[in-house]
Amino acid sequence: MADLSPTVRQRELGLRLRELRTAKNLTVEMVAKELLCSPTKISRAETGVRRATLRDVRDLCRIYEVDSETSAELMELARDAYKPGWWNKYDDLKVTPLIGMEQSATAITSFGMYFFPALLQSADYARAVVKGVAPKIAEKILDQRVEARMERQRLLQGPTPPKYRVLLDEAVLRRHIGGPVVMRANSTVFSRSYGKKRRRSRSSLTRSGPTAPATATSPIWNSAAPSSQISCSSRPWSASYT
Repeated sequence: MADLSPTVRQRELGLRLRELRTAKNLTVEMVAKELLCSPTKISRAETGVRRATLRDVRDLCRIYEVDSETSAELMELARDAYKPGWWNKYDDLKVTPLIGMEQSATAITSFGMYFFPALLQSADYARAVVKGVAPKIAEKILDQRVEARMERQRLLQGPTPPKYRVLLDEAVLRRHIGGPVVMRANSTVFSRSYGKKRRRSRSSLTRSGPTAPATATSPIWNSAAPSSQISCSSRPWSASYT
């Protein structure tokens, strides 16, 4: 997974552009008139919802009368924002680029009511969850979804992992997903990722497979980057962000 997330660079660029605009006492409408575009385009670029083009950044630097050094920094951020994220190679996932905020998080708080969070799932556990929700899923697509979850977990294995807090419903530990062998293996992943002090062995499992709840897990990412808190409602087939 890349060290620099294009999503983070995009949002950082937007924040800096907004700061430059407000420092000049310019409204979004005034800037849009200069660029011959809609105010929505300017607003979406500043909030990081859309990527600003290199031409737009160049023109905004002219409008805001920034020096050559600052202009070069902003142009570099714009270039970085267009670099592909790790998730782009998984065509089926159709995930929002906001997933890129996860790798820059300094703290993650996750609430799980039905499954272990994706960052604490073994490959077999993840496969059982996805297969249980979508039993007719193509094997190639299933492999991609599991691989993507394993890719995300590299975040916790790095030299400076984020502070990770997890609140689980007791049923998560007892729900029978993938069989006893899979559950024991996933407990090992949980213990390794979350620390030995949190380790606890459980052998009594509820005999019910994976279901399709409205919200399976809800991680909150805190970051030192712009827009420092992102909330995600994650389901086995999709996710939404606020």
